[in-house]
Amino acid sequence: MKSRGRTNEIDLHGMRTQEALGYAVSVLNANLGSCVRVVHGYGSGGAGGDTKQALRSLLRRHPHCAKWVPGEEAEGNPGSTLVYPQRPIPSSGTNLWESILGFCAVPRTEAEIIKHFGEPSRGDVLEALRRLDETGRLVVTAKNGRKYYQA
Repeated sequence: MKSRGRTNEIDLHGMRTQEALGYAVSVLNANLGSCVRVVHGYGSGGAGGDTKQALRSLLRRHPHCAKWVPGEEAEGNPGSTLVYPQRPIPSSGTNLWESILGFCAVPRTEAEIIKHFGEPSRGDVLEALRRLDETGRLVVTAKNGRKYYQA
């Protein structure tokens, strides 16, 4: 990752789409509250670029996690996207699980977990909590009438 003044930049060229998304999500989640310029290319195949489309689709599915501006609007470059991550972005169920486990290193209530990962993801978060509990990866305890989850 390069720093361009107050904006960080990552280049996804040469990566397969899923690898690029995983890397982008990890960088975005590590840079909450800042701007990250994601260089993905404009898609020389004519379809608009698989990585570009996948990244923007992911960002559209999680509007509560990040604000973003297409590069063509921000700087006249369709091969980039400016992202302003505000909350952790889950890229898949497994990544959401891992993010929840990390957040629950200390006991957390369901409300704290949902607030941290964003209300629009409530269903995904509740399903992840249920499965993490079923598989024994989270310990659920009750205290003062509240459920607490801890990894």
